[in-house]
Amino acid sequence: METNVVGTLAVTQSMLPLLRKSGAGRIVNLATTLGSLSINGGPSSPCYEARLIGYNASRAALNMLTMQLAAELRRQRATPKGTPLSATP
Repeated sequence: METNVVGTLAVTQSMLPLLRKSGAGRIVNLATTLGSLSINGGPSSPCYEARLIGYNASRAALNMLTMQLAAELRRQRATPKGTPLSATP
């Protein structure tokens, strides 16, 4: 949780002043399918047996953090070119 959620939030908050000044600021968080509730929600999922409880939970929390940041930054119009994205390789 410290790295994937708390650390991401701390870095994002630190960088917001620069993003606000930028003409093309972006926040991109790297996600994984192991953090997806919809993909891991049933026994037919290829990831269902991956029981990396701490890791999976922290990645799901990162996905939620990204969604919450997107909503808040849209409301504040804090980033000139949109909202945070969560990308899964």
